[in-house]
Amino acid sequence: MQDHFRADFSDLTQVRRHGQEARVAAVYLVRRLTDEKVTTLAKQFGGVRVAAISKWLSRAELRREADQSWNGLLEELERKCRKKAVA
Repeated sequence: MQDHFRADFSDLTQVRRHGQEARVAAVYLVRRLTDEKVTTLAKQFGGVRVAAISKWLSRAELRREADQSWNGLLEELERKCRKKAVA
């Protein structure tokens, strides 16, 4: 995440960080790779509302279907995460 979005871990978990692609991508990938509950994600990502997390997940998926570059980026990040998990 840091390489692609130039975002620190603290940027991803701060409360009230609006419009940040890195945060949306991180939430989406954590959910996809771990099947973590939305309530847990809400706590981990700065105590945001569960509804906000659900909205981010939906938007990320819709954008993935409509935007090839976003889809490619998420695929690359997912591959890297899976590779690190195996190593």
